[in-house]
Amino acid sequence: MTEGDLKQDKSFNVFINEDGVLNIVFFEIKDSSEDKVIQMKSIRSSVVELLDKGDENGYDVMVDLSLVENHLSLFSSKARKIGVSLVSSKQLKKWAIVSNAKIMGVMALFVAKTAGKKDVKWFLDKDSATKWLKK
Repeated sequence: MTEGDLKQDKSFNVFINEDGVLNIVFFEIKDSSEDKVIQMKSIRSSVVELLDKGDENGYDVMVDLSLVENHLSLFSSKARKIGVSLVSSKQLKKWAIVSNAKIMGVMALFVAKTAGKKDVKWFLDKDSATKWLKK
């Protein structure tokens, strides 16, 4: 599978919503380690593309993993490194992680700490995440 194939299979969506928040929504997480890495690279590429076209002041970010069941498998070593490189961006400020699994909060904080970020929180629902991002 190539990055082009993955972008076309709609396993994720990256967009800026009406509140000016950059959203990364996962619809599926790929099974093989290789496909997970390609998926993360493709997400990073999509985010960079939006950043290049967008607000130079940057964006708050909401990562929505609530629609996938196997999201814990996202954090393979190689995929985690790509995540750290994405979270490290100075243009990406506060990070809200939405997931129904508490372990995601621990994983998100680990990735954020590795990337040097402090404004990262885990939420069970998008409404709570949105309220926090608006603070």
